Amino acid sequence: MDEIRPRLQKLRGGKYRVEAILGAGGFGITYRCTDTASGRVCAVKEYMPEAIASRDDRSGEILPELERQEAFLHGKKRFLEEAQLLMGMSAIPGVVHVEEAFEENNTAYYVMEYLEGRTLKQVMRALGGRLPYAAALEAVVRAGTALEEIHSRAGIFHRDISPENIMIMPDGSVKIIDFGSAKAMAVSENQQFSVVLKPGFAPPEQYASNMSQGSFTDVYALAGTFYYAVSGKMIPVAPDRVMGMEYESLEKLVPECGRRASEAVDQALLLDVRFRTQTVREFLEGISPGSSGIPSSASSGVPSGASSGVLCGVSPGASSGVSAGAPSGARMESASAAPLPDRMPDGPACAWLRVQKGACAGQRFRVACGRTVTVGRSGAKSEIRLSGHPEISGLHFKLLYAREKHCFYVIDQSVNGLYYRSVRLEKGRKYRVMPRDEIGVGSMNCVIVLEEGGGDD
Repeated sequence: MDEIRPRLQKLRGGKYRVEAILGAGGFGITYRCTDTASGRVCAVKEYMPEAIASRDDRSGEILPELERQEAFLHGKKRFLEEAQLLMGMSAIPGVVHVEEAFEENNTAYYVMEYLEGRTLKQVMRALGGRLPYAAALEAVVRAGTALEEIHSRAGIFHRDISPENIMIMPDGSVKIIDFGSAKAMAVSENQQFSVVLKPGFAPPEQYASNMSQGSFTDVYALAGTFYYAVSGKMIPVAPDRVMGMEYESLEKLVPECGRRASEAVDQALLLDVRFRTQTVREFLEGISPGSSGIPSSASSGVPSGASSGVLCGVSPGASSGVSAGAPSGARMESASAAPLPDRMPDGPACAWLRVQKGACAGQRFRVACGRTVTVGRSGAKSEIRLSGHPEISGLHFKLLYAREKHCFYVIDQSVNGLYYRSVRLEKGRKYRVMPRDEIGVGSMNCVIVLEEGGGDD
């Protein structure tokens, strides 16, 4: 992005002169600064959660909203933990180097090396939406090698690997950035995880707070990144895959990939963590021809430096544009699909919503055929009322039974979501659910089953 003049002029008591804003997101601002003692250029990241805080124009301090102070302080604590995490990985070449962290202006900052490269996503955009196969392989091998070191040496898994968080430097080397979601790998089995994800790269376990996560979580994201970089196509979001949506094999989209690498990608993208590739090392060996260990650019089938110019966008005229047909076997309607109709041709009551688990366990509710029904906690907002669970919204979801197709359609309208096989479905999207499938409402503490049949038994 273009540099913007900042409102701050100096930081750390004048140690750093603020020159420009490099980037800003929902939780922070990154500045280009100059170390006034050495003249060295660096980057300084500021904790600034714009949804719950604002900057005082006179003092420059960050002021949280009164009722959100606890959330602000929790976020600041996490921000400083990220800084400490990065400082502990200073010996790993593929990780952005952080020098120090400090508090000022009622918020927190950390100082890191100034990276002049571009993200993998920016490089892809410059090349027309995808990378030549050799360049994509080199980028992912280098990112994966850094990621394997992060796992093995620091005992950390990243949880947010994507083309936006892989930086390609001018010399073709790679840096992993944005460790705001990272977690230690040595956690208890009942560890609760915050739900953080990047659709298309996040595996199913990241859509729930109580599912096991680990190095295999990063493996899925790295495989999704490789698939995207090579083909220009994203893997369907995990909830859609859980519901049956498929993706085309990489070998079919990019024949140059070959069967061996394509199957390695498939193995790394398995939904069930028990059968998914467990380590980055194993994944890199699978996609790198003739490799018997963690491949370097020399052993990956990519001559050292051969693709660096392409990775850095020196050759923006590279060809792109791979066509892909619609996935088969999908059980998800397109996000752009029409909303559920208020009414289809009338018919007798021919389906049931049965509460299998929860405060209303055993209760059955009649679902009219061909008409959208509202389901939730409030009798005023919903035709079918599921009481006894505060996590269920007043109007939680819309439900339609399509008798001619022998299926149901649901659209989540809630705060806490709908869950299929413990994976949260995307809000506002229409999903097809088959009879006897189990759905968690608000959490897996309330589980319903949708059933066909017109009787009153």
